[in-house]
Formats: sequence, C-alpha cells, structure tokens
Amino acid sequence: MSLSEDPLKLVPWVRMDELVALLLNDIPTSLNEYFYWVAVHSFTADTQVLTDALTTTRRIDWHSPKLAICFNGSPEELRPFIDECRARYALDVVFDDHLPEKQWKTLDQLSSCSYTCPLDVRLAPLGTESVGLVQETWVAKYPGTDEHIARFVTHNPSLGVYDIATGELRAWILCNECSEVALLYVTDDHRRKGYAQLLVNALSDQLLRAGIIAQARIRVVNKPSLKLFKTLGFNSSTDTCNIQNLFNYPDDEKRSTWEKEKENTYSNPRFQSLAVFFLESSFNITKIYF
Repeated sequence: MSLSEDPLKLVPWVRMDELVALLLNDIPTSLNEYFYWVAVHSFTADTQVLTDALTTTRRIDWHSPKLAICFNGSPEELRPFIDECRARYALDVVFDDHLPEKQWKTLDQLSSCSYTCPLDVRLAPLGTESVGLVQETWVAKYPGTDEHIARFVTHNPSLGVYDIATGELRAWILCNECSEVALLYVTDDHRRKGYAQLLVNALSDQLLRAGIIAQARIRVVNKPSLKLFKTLGFNSSTDTCNIQNLFNYPDDEKRSTWEKEKENTYSNPRFQSLAVFFLESSFNITKIYF
C-alpha cells in the first residue's frame, strides 16, 4: 500500500492550530492519566517562588500513584530545586541522566565541517530497510523502539556509509525530533576507518547549510564521543541535566503493578502521540518561567 493510500495521514502544519485546540480539551484528563514533561528556568538565584508554584499547583497530582514526571534539559544550577520537589513528595528516581557535554556548531563554523568520502564508500540517507540493523545495535530498547527508530529514519536527517560494491551499511548517524545527533554507530568490522568523523562532519555540513545548529548531547561516560566532538571543534557546555521518570510508588505491591502499567503505556499509541504533543506545546502547557 502506498503512502497516498494509507488511512493514517500526517497533519499539515496549516491545520496545527485546529489540532491543538482539539487536544487542549483533553488536557485535564491526559495530564493526570499519563505523565508530565516539565522544563524549568529561573532568572534569579532564588528559586523558592518556583518551588512553591510547582509543588502547590493543582495541574499536577503529586499524590497520585500513577504520577510520572520528567524534568528535561534543566540547567544544572536548578538541580537543588528539582531535588527539593522530589524529596517533598518522596518520588523515586527511575532515570537520572547527567548530560555534562552539550556540543554544538553554528553557521560561522561551516568551514570546519569539510570532509572527503573514501572511494570505496558513498554517503546516503538511511532507508526504512535499515531500521532492523539500527535497532539491534541501540542500547535503549523498550516496547515500540523499532517504530521510534523508523520515525527517526523517515522524518529526520540521517546519513549512512554504504559500501559501493556490496551496498553494505557500515556506519550511520541519526537525528532526533530536535535535529540533535541521537545515534552515531560504526559496525564492528569497520571501526578505526574514520567513518564516525566523516558522518559527523557530513551531517553538520548538511544541517548548517539548512540553517539548523549542529548539536549533540553526550553522556559523561561516553569518552570516545566526547573526544571525537572536541577534536572536530564543537563548542561545549556542561550546564545541563535531565531527571526523567520520577514515579510515586506508595508500596512494593503497587510498584510492581505500576511497572507493568508503565510498559503497557509506553506501547500505547495514544501515549506516544500525547508525548509528542507535549513536547511541541511545552510553552503553553508545562513550561514554567519566573
């Protein structure tokens, strides 16, 4: 079946306001039923007003046994504020990811992205036929991961290093919905051939020429990638952290039940669509400024 015949159509941007209006009607129910995606920022060193506002708001049911809240991309200096919110309601941290290296290049660094492709390979965007291979090598596996990667490949910038003679995919780089590098991988048989550098430079060149900042977030334990991006002249910042999936577990029995519900929820298309909506609508729904 061709895409033109597919019963599920992409919503055109010209109708996005109409879609948002419809989704807003569902916010009171969906927020309590699924999760909160929160971005916070403070213009002063005193975060007490921000703390009081977030912990007393009626938009978040802090005592719900189904509470899941994600603080995403918060400045490191706000870590004490987030910890205070967590401690006040005895929330368990399921995933605490420090991202000390935010890497980026801007248009004035375009000349540093030059590259030369070896004669035995070619660069080309990934196709959906490569989703299975990418899925096998991705460490972050959960229900629906294959569809997640398929969306990356279909809708976001990507590049692969292909053997000209055999068509073998030797290495690849994928972007997430924010055009950040989300996956950079070289297959075992083709490492130390410069493919990682080739892909980062080629994709950065492509993004910058399109007016998009070339960027990546790299975990502190990923020393090879940190070294690579530093060598390639990326700017870096350590002022960011993620604290994701703070769950309210009243007791061990409910913890086990919630783990099962969480797994079912992650594979629920309704959950996935709302998650995307919250990301796109964070300024209206969950972003708090003081």
